[in-house]
Amino acid sequence: MSTENEPKHEPGTEAAAEQAAAAAAYAANADESTPEGAVAVDEQPEAEAAPDPLEGKSDEEIRELAVQAAEYLSLAQRTRADFDNYRKRAQAQAQAAKLRGGTDLARELLPAIDNVERALEHEGTALTEAGDASEAAQRILTALRSAHGEIVAALGRGGIERFDPLGEAFDPTRHEAVARRPAEDQEPVAICGVVFQPGYAAGDEIIRAARVVVTD
Repeated sequence: MSTENEPKHEPGTEAAAEQAAAAAAYAANADESTPEGAVAVDEQPEAEAAPDPLEGKSDEEIRELAVQAAEYLSLAQRTRADFDNYRKRAQAQAQAAKLRGGTDLARELLPAIDNVERALEHEGTALTEAGDASEAAQRILTALRSAHGEIVAALGRGGIERFDPLGEAFDPTRHEAVARRPAEDQEPVAICGVVFQPGYAAGDEIIRAARVVVTD
């Protein structure tokens, strides 16, 4: 027996409630499986294909474009080759200028170097023969030898080579003969038997030929 306060059930109400509950559960499961901010695969926009630049072009237009592309490629290749040649020329000119500067400096320094070498040879021999060289004189000779070695080393770093041809075959392009003397043994070629002054060269350029006595 029903009362007036008991709720009334309309037809179809329970079925609608069940459908709503199922939809809510499906939505909750979808939210949990899909990360926040992610787009479902089905919802991702398709990437548009890049337009074909030749689409709608006639054969004549395509041939003209191919000719222009070949011209641009050839121009780029020539420009690169010209730049490479310029860079090589600039490097060669810079190296030549550096070597010329070193050569000029060497020519200015050679007389001073020769004087230091003569002083070392003369004073060193005199002190050795005297046998009572003072400590001060020895310090001076040591300082001169050190200065001489540093100057020659600096020239070497600048591309200036010092050469002593003692015992080498005489070469008129590198050696200057100041005297000749007969050899004790028969030599097949003339050699540099005594070196009066060493020579200096910058690569293939002889700054000063070595002054030698030729033995033949």
